[in-house]
Formats: sequence, structure tokens, C-alpha cells
Amino acid sequence: MEEKEKGVYSANSIIESMGVYFPERTVTTKNILESCKNLVMYPLERITGIESRRMAGQTEFSIDLAKNSIAECLRRSKYRPEDIDLLICCNISRYDEKGAVSFEPSTAVQLKHHFSLSNAICFDISNACAGMFTGVNIADSFLKAGVANRALVVSGEYITHLTNTVQKEISDQKDDNRMACLTLGDSGAAVILERSTNNDYGFHDIDMLTLGDYSDLCIAEPTSEDHGGFVMITNASKLHHVAITESIKMTVDKIRKYKLQGSLNHFLMHQTASSAIKQTYRGINQLLGGQLWNSNNVIDNLRYRGNTSTTSHFVALWDKIHDDTIQNYESVMFTVQASGITLGVMPYTLDDLPERIRNDKTPQKLLEAAKLSDKPEQKTERITIRASGLDVHRSGKADSLVLATNAVKNALGETDVDLSEYDLMINAGVYRNNYLAEPAVATMVAGNIKLNSDVEDWQKSKTFAFDIINGACGFLYTCFTAESMLKSGKFNKAICVTSEIENNKQSVSDKMVGIKESGAALLLEKTKENQGFIDYHFSSFTDHLNKFRSKVITVDKNSYLDFKRDDKFEESLINCIDTSCEEFLAKHNLSFDDIALVFPPQMCTEWIRNLGKKLNLNSDKLIIVEEDNTENYYTTSIPFCLRHVESKGLAKEGEIALMIEAGSGINVALALYQF
Repeated sequence: MEEKEKGVYSANSIIESMGVYFPERTVTTKNILESCKNLVMYPLERITGIESRRMAGQTEFSIDLAKNSIAECLRRSKYRPEDIDLLICCNISRYDEKGAVSFEPSTAVQLKHHFSLSNAICFDISNACAGMFTGVNIADSFLKAGVANRALVVSGEYITHLTNTVQKEISDQKDDNRMACLTLGDSGAAVILERSTNNDYGFHDIDMLTLGDYSDLCIAEPTSEDHGGFVMITNASKLHHVAITESIKMTVDKIRKYKLQGSLNHFLMHQTASSAIKQTYRGINQLLGGQLWNSNNVIDNLRYRGNTSTTSHFVALWDKIHDDTIQNYESVMFTVQASGITLGVMPYTLDDLPERIRNDKTPQKLLEAAKLSDKPEQKTERITIRASGLDVHRSGKADSLVLATNAVKNALGETDVDLSEYDLMINAGVYRNNYLAEPAVATMVAGNIKLNSDVEDWQKSKTFAFDIINGACGFLYTCFTAESMLKSGKFNKAICVTSEIENNKQSVSDKMVGIKESGAALLLEKTKENQGFIDYHFSSFTDHLNKFRSKVITVDKNSYLDFKRDDKFEESLINCIDTSCEEFLAKHNLSFDDIALVFPPQMCTEWIRNLGKKLNLNSDKLIIVEEDNTENYYTTSIPFCLRHVESKGLAKEGEIALMIEAGSGINVALALYQF
């Protein structure tokens, strides 16, 4: 393994502001069990320590919880909405209205519009209960790479819709693969991160890894029962055994590496059950040969909150600041355990955040002249495409995991790099098998290809995997995120993968999105050569927010994709692309005369030609992968364009290509790439 370099900035990332929100309705564990269709005698409260939890789903849903937590976070921040450079939305559930789970547009672009976060690059990520800390990890990388100065990470977690489904179908205490759904609680949480001016405070390390061999131990997707809704099926005993055992090892490694024994004030792990918390901290004590943790310094916040999924750590931090348990300048060891399996350890030292939260004083907003540098210093090294791989579905029912896995294997077959060196995998696909909500598709692909995927691997080589979901623009956002995480010095090599399937093909064949069922992957790495990605440009035209929307609903036992597409949507895409290209090329003092090739979204051929006319492009510059095509390659467009160019020998060394993606939001993503 090659040594990881430091990013542009070695400063810790610190929480500048935070906000937490709870829906008003309180429901007890007793109420939950009594409301089950069948008698459940399981001693849920005694084992989990959960007496009650907050539940949304009547007048508030996922996006509402996110909005309220952001409003609280911004109210407590010295920054204004326009000062935010990056917005990442991290909730598992996108249950934004009664009976429907939203897929497009991304929650992040909707929040950007709502709060006028005009300068923020925005996207959703998905990584089960590790979601918010995955967002924090990404934000930390952007800050260290000099790509952003201020990042807002948010989750609106209306997760108890799983509880409502399971109450209709759980049979008895032996039906333990659904029992975790009865422990859940709802909340919203948001944090603003920036670089610390003093490395005594902030995140001293953010270390996360994925054990993909165990990614099938917890699956959340639509139920097969007539009543519809989503359900989470969990192999709880095996999941907890692996997650807790490896989390103990990982935490002890971090304590020994930084010589933290005796300097930590609080231990805050994912809040699933009191029994799991005790098992974990006692295991850490045993391995360290001492009594580092005990009931006085271990946070157990389950009693009135339940398992709030992605928001769990920040809900507990918020509560324990408010009840005076956590004080200024104390240190907290955060640990993450999530399906996937994703684990993480993050030692953090507080500044005066507890006092600021408890005093609840709204700070004076910074004036323009007092802001941090408008343009952060960025590392100039390039990220290049080492290899690419594709797969196309031919017949029968398409499988998004097979398409993604085959694409990665095909890409790996073109390089002699040791598989274990790929320490980052990001998936960009939107439409996947049975609308899978948990775990991240990337964790399952990592398991399929055995990418540092077992408990025996991680102490030698680690891989961190997660999904980015941002409509048809997702792949360039994925490449940009991978680039930032590589430039931060935290990762060495990345796999960007995607696949798309037509979910309605087998059930509602008269209502199709028009997707080309395919998979694609790119292998990215740093280079000192004058090639690779030059720059990216992201624009959101949120006046067109409602021109394409898709959501999953269930009718008569059948879950299907319901979508609304405005007649002017595709025309609007062309106009927004034109505006974005003009801005991007002007920024680099370029014109289309300086661009050798243009990779447009691979929609129908007629639409591509209309885009070429709008941009006044010579037809020989415009890449069309498939003549007379009527399907949309969606997130696989860029890799298919790249392979077409390679196979036809269309690119010369030193030439520049303009890569274009556009989709719901309306979001437009652009990249300049030098061959």
C-alpha cells in the first residue's frame, strides 16, 4: 500500500453550529407493542432501554424534519445561507408524503431551493445508519482538499414508517428479523462544519470502513405484503456480533494510536439498544485491560429517543449538552456501527459549542468582508481515469447489482493494480433492485468483488463504500466527490460505479422512465501527468424543481415507480445546459473551439442533436454512443461516451473533452477532462 499524503489543509474539521428537531408526537414502547396486529411478548423495553420515542408521519415527513433542523442550525450559526459551499443530505428514508418514498429530485436540491443556499454544491448520500457520519467524512475531505470552506450536513429521518409496516406483519417474539423496526424513532439533525483554527479542537480523525461480505444482514425495501410500505429485515444476532466485535477492535486501535487512554471524557456509539452499548464498552475495557468506560461516561440516550438511525449520534450529543452531561472542551469518542457493514471511529474535542447551544444566543451574521477566503486554496494535482468497465442488460429481468458488479470486474480486468489498493467505492445509480433503501448499493458491490470486505482484511487494507443519489447527474458528482476525497490525502484510489434498471418493466410496462438498463465503472487515481480532470462545474436551476419527480408507491400489493415529467422538461434541460456551459467555459477563458469532444447526456439521439444545435457545436465534436437510440443511459452516460471515444480512437493526447450531465432539480454537472 502506498503512503497516503496529507491534503492541502491539515486543520481539523469542527462543528460550527448544529440544530436538532423532534416531531411532537410521543409514542411508548408499550403503545408500539399493543398496536401490533398480532400479540408480541418480546421484552423490548427491558432489552433495549427504550421507553418512548418521537414519531412523525401525520403532518411531518422526512423533508420536513430536515428543514426544521437546518432552520435551527442556521439560526445558531454566524454564517448566512449563501456562505454555505456544500450541502449533503444523508437520511435513509425519503418518505416525504403519505404512502410514497421519493427518488427524484434529490432532497438536497429541494433544501437548497427552500433555504436559498445559492452557492452550495448539493447532493444526497445513502449509507444506512452511518449516513450522517458518511456526510461528515465527505465534508471533512472537501475541507481538507480545499474544495469548500463551510459544509452543511443534514438528515431528516422519518424512519418509523418501518415500524408502521412491521406492526401489521410481525407474528410473535420469534419473528426477530423484524424486531429492530419496533425500536426506531424520528428526528432531524444538521451540522455546519468548517476548518478549525486550533487543532486542539474538532475531529482528530475520521476513520470509516466497509465490510461488504456482511452487506446482506440488513435489507430495507418494500414489503411483499398487500398493505404495502417499506420493511427492514435483519439478521440481528450476526449483524450485532460482527459490528460490535470489529467496532471494539477498531476503537481500541484508535485509542492506542493516539494514546487517548485517560484523555477521553465520553463514549458515544450508535444508539441501538442499551444491551449493545454495554457489550461494546465492556469489550473495549477488556481489550485495553482497564476500566476506561463505565455507566458514568458512556452515553445511553435511548430511553426517550429510540434508535433515530442516521441522526443518532447528534441527537445524543444535543440532548447531553442540554442536560449538562457534556461540557466545553471535553473529548468524545464517536463510533459508528451500521448495516453494510459500515464501521467508524472519530475522536472529537469540543470547543465552546456546548455553552453556545445552552445559551441559545443567535450570533451576529458575518459581513461579506469578514468571511473566510471566498475561494479556498486547492491542490493542483490531477485525478485521472485508470480504466473503465461497462455492462448492458440483454434480456429478462435486469439486476442492478449484477450490472454494477460486472462493470467493476470489467474495469479491474483492464488494470494490474492490486484490488486491495482501492480504498474508496462510490455508487451513483438511482434505480435499483426493488427500490433498495438500505444498505448502500456500493457496500453490496464491494462484497461481491471481495474488496477488503471481511473481518480479516480491514487491519491490512480498508475500503469505505457509500452511495450518492442525485438523479441523472449523479455520476459526475460521484467523480468529483472521489476526487476531493483522494486529494484530501485520506484515500488513495477510487472506484466510481453505477447501474440503472427500469423498475416498472416487469409490472407497469406502460409507464416507463425510458432507461437504458446498463452498468458502468471508472477507476480513478492521482497522477503527476498533465492529464485527467481539470475542473468541475455544478449548477442548480431550482425554478424547474417540479418538472420531473419520481416516487415509489404501492397499489394492490405492487410497488411501482410513479413519476411526473413536464412536457417542457427536456427542452428546459437543453436551456440550462447552455447557460452552464457558457459560465464554465468563460471561467476558464475557453470556447467550444478549444474543446475537442463533448460528452452529452445519452438521451434519445434527436435530443442530443438538438442540444448540439443549441450549443452551436460541429457535429464531429458531439459524441453519440448509439445512433437512433430512444433510451436514456442516465448515470452511465459518461462512461459509455468514454468507451466509445476509446474504441473509435477519437481522442488525441492533450485534447480536452467537456463532459455533461443534466437531470431533475434541474441540476447540471460539467467537467473538463484532458486526455
